[in-house]
Amino acid sequence: MLNLNINLTSKKWLIVGGGKVATRRVKKILDEMGEVKLVSPKITTTLERLEEKNKNLKIIKRKFRKSDIEKQDFILACTDDKKINKDIAAYGKSKKIFVCNASDKEDNDFFFTSTVNVNKDIKINFSTNGKNASFTKLIRMTLEKDLKKKIIELYKKVK
Repeated sequence: MLNLNINLTSKKWLIVGGGKVATRRVKKILDEMGEVKLVSPKITTTLERLEEKNKNLKIIKRKFRKSDIEKQDFILACTDDKKINKDIAAYGKSKKIFVCNASDKEDNDFFFTSTVNVNKDIKINFSTNGKNASFTKLIRMTLEKDLKKKIIELYKKVK
C-alpha cells in the first residue's frame, strides 16, 4: 500500500453502517471537506449531532441498496454484518470505486492511516496496513506526547 494525502474537497463518500467505526471515519472525512452519504437503519447520537451541524453529511436511515453506490468516489462498508460488508465491497469494486471493508483487512483498496497534525504545515500519517490499529494508536499517542514539540522546533530551524 502507498500512503497518499488526497484532497477530499467535494469527493463523495458512501458509508454503510452507523456505529463507532462509521462515526470515527465520518469525523475524519468531514474534517477534510469530503461529502458523506451515510446509510444505516441505526446511527450513533454523535452522527445525529454531526448531521445537524454539517451540510456535507447526509444520513439515510434504512438498509443499503445497490443504487446508493451511484456517483460515489469512495465506499466504506462498516456494518456489523461481514457478509453485507463483503457484498458491498464486491459491488463497489465491480463499479471501479475505491472500497474499504472494515470487517476484512484483505478486502480493501485503501486503509485509513493514523494521523498526527503537528501544525498547519506538518501532518504525519502512518499505518500498519490495517494489521494493528492498536499499535498505530500507540505510535500516534507517543508522537503527540513526546515528539510533537521537537518536530515543531526542528521545522522552525529549517524553515
